[in-house]
Amino acid sequence: MKHTKFEKNYMKGAAPFYENLAKNETINFNGTPIFKEEYKLMISKRDFSIYSIGMKPNRHWSFNETKKYYGLSGNKAKVAEDIKQLFEDFKEFKSRAYWTTLNSRGLIPPFIKITYKPFGK
Repeated sequence: MKHTKFEKNYMKGAAPFYENLAKNETINFNGTPIFKEEYKLMISKRDFSIYSIGMKPNRHWSFNETKKYYGLSGNKAKVAEDIKQLFEDFKEFKSRAYWTTLNSRGLIPPFIKITYKPFGK
């Protein structure tokens, strides 16, 4: 099986983000449990987008510290694109690894069913 760049970084613990993600800590976000690092990634995606257009997200935010946390390098435009790609890679990783593992162990509750109903029928 060929691993993606995200999976290789996750296995190596290439940056503090990957190390903390491996801890599997969750928080309650709008009534849904999500990984703590997923929430941080969503917020950082927003912050880097704001920073790339010339605004600082808040007075305590540091470009270099946040960049090091995710293991990224480059200027603000490149890092903004990289963080968006990291977010997409994380979503793919989560859907492949997390749900596949739960399903193989029989941990997905039977009441979770994905159904499709056309509107108005």
